[in-house]
Amino acid sequence: MKITPFLNIKCKHNFFTDGNLKSSKIRPSEEALLTMKQLDILSKTDEHGIILGSSESTLDLLRNSASAVKLTFYLETEDNLFFGKTDLQSMINSRRLLKFDNIDKDIVNNEIILLHDAEYVSEDDLDSIENHSGRIGVNTIGIITIKLEVEGVFRSYEIRFNRRKVFWRYYLIGREQIETQKFEILSSTNDPSFGEPILTTLENGTQAMEITSNNLIDLKEDYNFSLTLKHPSLSNFKMNLPFPKVSNFNMGENGLVYADQYIYL
Repeated sequence: MKITPFLNIKCKHNFFTDGNLKSSKIRPSEEALLTMKQLDILSKTDEHGIILGSSESTLDLLRNSASAVKLTFYLETEDNLFFGKTDLQSMINSRRLLKFDNIDKDIVNNEIILLHDAEYVSEDDLDSIENHSGRIGVNTIGIITIKLEVEGVFRSYEIRFNRRKVFWRYYLIGREQIETQKFEILSSTNDPSFGEPILTTLENGTQAMEITSNNLIDLKEDYNFSLTLKHPSLSNFKMNLPFPKVSNFNMGENGLVYADQYIYL
């Protein structure tokens, strides 16, 4: 039996250097698997998502169907830090799922069809988990509904996640003999830039100098700049700073989101 690819669904995420969503998979529902078997459709998953292939009889079976054929897939992730990397604030710690479909979606660049209305997945794509039935697993973050076409034209669908943007905040702790208020953070590219140090008290009572970026910074898997901690009064003092961890982001009292890093001098 000759198998011809006729559609694929890819998951993209610009947090990652290669642009592909890591530690995820697209799983057909039980109903979709049954329908695919009846229509002689095979599926294959890879690091990009899922691809469906049709046989010589698939299009005839689709055309003879009494109603439009829809397939349901589950988008699942095993990345515990997915929400830390992704610009979807209200989905965290909530019983909500992402909802995607190919109904009335336009073709964008390179004949790709996005399964969401905006350029990236947004809050508008969220739906209550109570509105869905089926085998929704603990790792399920989204439901994809694809209406199959009978024209036999190859379709390439994409889901695009946007990286989270946060303020980077460093806490300098220790070395009481150094005038900590004079510390400064410099970028190898002059961007991003950081503000002046502020003396603050941590939750455990420890005093620290807080230095925060002047603007929001994209969280990425890799960066094209480096950060250095310097002290104008100490010419031989220079420390390369680690980038904030995705797991260390939190909401400040001002409603802004920060990624924190603690530096012990």
